[in-house]
Amino acid sequence: MATNPYEKSVGKVSSAKFRALKIMKYQIRLLTLFFLFGCSIKYQVTSKQHFRPIDNSVFSYRKKNFCLTSSIIDTTKIYCYAYPADKPEYFDCYRFFANGKLLSYRFLDKIDTSAFSDIYAGDVGYYHIKNNTIRTQQFTVFAEHFKDGGGGRLIHYFGTIKGDNIKIDPERKFTKRYYFQPKIGRRFYYMIYKKTNIEAPRLTPDW
Repeated sequence: MATNPYEKSVGKVSSAKFRALKIMKYQIRLLTLFFLFGCSIKYQVTSKQHFRPIDNSVFSYRKKNFCLTSSIIDTTKIYCYAYPADKPEYFDCYRFFANGKLLSYRFLDKIDTSAFSDIYAGDVGYYHIKNNTIRTQQFTVFAEHFKDGGGGRLIHYFGTIKGDNIKIDPERKFTKRYYFQPKIGRRFYYMIYKKTNIEAPRLTPDW
């Protein structure tokens, strides 16, 4: 059986399912913090049933006018994080654009590569890179607000780039004052997005 490359960060636990349940527990706490301290953002639904803010000016990273001038990120490939590593049950994926915009995706069981060919099949966001540090700002919607159109939030991630990997650290920024670090046992966990061989077809971001 393949070893889990994230075991070092999370410590030894009884099973992959136990780790997944722990992560889900902390994700619920993440949502609770968003509900308490975040500002609701009105959104619209795309033809592929993904969500976008009605007003793109809510993205503060939009004002940074970042433009990728190096090859530290490969905009022609898809980056993915699989969990659990030995027998993945879900995948988080990114595709980056040279003008500082990104699309994020989540898949259950297997990756649907057709999604990468449709500009409306992912969740929108922005990113900024300084040296080997990457910060992202992404739009998300909570399930309990799907119907009323008022549950949109911005979520921030912080990470480092090393070779073909992007390590997303446990710091997740909600507001200027409130932070939460998901932890399993006594250790923080992190996610490593690996550059895949999946091509990122040419698309023009429209947000």
